[in-house]
Amino acid sequence: QLKILINGGIEELASAKAHSQHVDGVMLGRAAYRNPYLLADVDAQFYNDSRPARSRHEVVEAFLPYTEERLRAGDTLPTITRHILGLFHAQPGGRRWRQVLSTRARKPGAGCEVIHAALAEIPQQSHSEVA
Repeated sequence: QLKILINGGIEELASAKAHSQHVDGVMLGRAAYRNPYLLADVDAQFYNDSRPARSRHEVVEAFLPYTEERLRAGDTLPTITRHILGLFHAQPGGRRWRQVLSTRARKPGAGCEVIHAALAEIPQQSHSEVA
């Protein structure tokens, strides 16, 4: 009747999948926060979903309406964008992405234009990536 979960030090989906053969659940907390795109292949690897994952750019575009909604509700841009700072982890332009979001989002009245500016820092060839 016990549910056994493993939490801590799991950095990649392959490890999570291997652990999942022996426990009821696997948590990826810090790894997923540092690199949220790590989760892009969860459905394919764990649930046999054959649909292709969205690219990082598609994720950002899908995130914009949520951002606008939260800004209208009174949230500040840093409280929203902190969750996507690592989206371009280990990708060309990823450091600049984080810098733009981290510095410009704090300015009074900052909105989606900051996210667009950060996205403009990602090299064009990366715009079609999926993995």
